[in-house]
Amino acid sequence: MNPITQILNEYPVMIIDGAMATELERMGCDLHDDLWSAKILLERPELIKQVHAEYFAAGADCAITASYQSTIEGFAARGIPETDAIRLIQTSVELAAQARDEFWAHEENRLHRPKPLVAASIGPYGASLADGSEYRGHYGLTEDELISFSAKDGRHISEGTPISECASLLDSCSQIAAIGINCTPIEHIPPLIEEIKRAASKPIIAYPNSGEQYDPVTKTWKGAACENHFGKSAQSWYENGVSLIGGCCRTKPADIQAIADWAKTLKTT
Repeated sequence: MNPITQILNEYPVMIIDGAMATELERMGCDLHDDLWSAKILLERPELIKQVHAEYFAAGADCAITASYQSTIEGFAARGIPETDAIRLIQTSVELAAQARDEFWAHEENRLHRPKPLVAASIGPYGASLADGSEYRGHYGLTEDELISFSAKDGRHISEGTPISECASLLDSCSQIAAIGINCTPIEHIPPLIEEIKRAASKPIIAYPNSGEQYDPVTKTWKGAACENHFGKSAQSWYENGVSLIGGCCRTKPADIQAIADWAKTLKTT
């Protein structure tokens, strides 16, 4: 049995962490760089561990490693040899695991919650290009060379294929533990949930961003965040079939705390 299923057999919802980069910037890190948060693996890895710790304290049952933009090609462009690049990617996992184990060592942190998991973040091909193409889904490659997707509205992935077709394909793969919606504005989540439910029976993940828009040229975020409260939104997503909930770009520990506070009101099995 996979660890996600084990947690969902005992708890009604599994809480994933929030954004890494936002918190690193809050700590004073400059992420205006093609390596983005992976740059901090080189410069100040202890801050990455601190962010993981904050999300565990906020109530996260799963940490996603700071490796979204960590690629051998990306590090090579910075003059880093392949063996060192691989080691940096491994370090991203070790930092999350260390933060989890230190958190779990305190008995008061083990009450009424599962032992948190560590999930390796493997960004789409567009992340390695550092040009924002993962938000468009068009990489100039054939399906034989690459398959990847993200959602652009309530029914379609960024490239244009209905998400129901993607969900149907993934539902047939035994090694897939859950099907999720990543880095998509909150307002698109409800219809996307319905499309996935219609095509698949696996657990559903909602991992939206704040609603702000990323500018790949300036490498900054623009526009206003969605006004929907994360805790209230999480409740509606759960009621519509989502069992894994977290936050992507521009979310913060307070958002995860809001989800955790609401989740505490649910009955466990």
